[in-house]
Amino acid sequence: MISSGLKNKNIGRNLRLHPVLMAWGYFPESVCDLKGKIYEGGIITSVHKVQSEDSSSKVKAIVETPAMGPGVFSSLFPWESGIEFKERMLKYSRTAHFITIIKDNGSGEIRSEERVRYEFDDSDKENMKEGLKQALRILIAAGAVEVGTHRSDGHRIKCEGKSEKELREFVESVYITGGPMSHEEKWSVYGSAHQMGSCRMGMTESEGAVDENGQSWEAEGLFVCDASLLPTAVGVNPMITIQSTAYCVANRIAGILRMK
Repeated sequence: MISSGLKNKNIGRNLRLHPVLMAWGYFPESVCDLKGKIYEGGIITSVHKVQSEDSSSKVKAIVETPAMGPGVFSSLFPWESGIEFKERMLKYSRTAHFITIIKDNGSGEIRSEERVRYEFDDSDKENMKEGLKQALRILIAAGAVEVGTHRSDGHRIKCEGKSEKELREFVESVYITGGPMSHEEKWSVYGSAHQMGSCRMGMTESEGAVDENGQSWEAEGLFVCDASLLPTAVGVNPMITIQSTAYCVANRIAGILRMK
């Protein structure tokens, strides 16, 4: 739309990603024989809501299981050495992952003349931290013999022989760093599959790139029906929301065509 010359200020802005950090746990053969290998069974078979401890019970993050093929798996662990990488891949079938998803409310996309960058605010970082800590707790409780995150310093702990206090201290040591391009001494590998909001719907041209029908304010007959028209992050996997929105937009298009 930008390349076509449309000028609405909301086009290409207001990006939301549902940023993701992952925790992993390595399980012994006895557990895998009982519950299966990482590549067996359904994906996203359960969702755990991480709620605030105050009376509001606000959902701070969602923890769920991802589909994890060998290629994705191999790209997540920061490079330490060839031997370490080989050993990690040999453990592929018995290494489970949990993803921590947050509803990003912060600065989002920041543009300058030099580059485009995406930033969290403090509440985003806090929610991500609490979600990641809970993912580690779940893996430990499930019987993992080693757990960790994808922080560049190889943040991990072997659970066997460790006391509850030591494991709790490890979980509490989690903090949120920037990504590889942040140039921080310790950085983390982030992921996302939910790009939303960069052509958002609005009641007026100043509020959104498209109207309530999904039609461009500037170009009659040009409709948007994907995740980019969502006004903000929805805080859950948006597949059904996107399908429902696309269905509504399609009905509006059909209605407009019938009137002509």
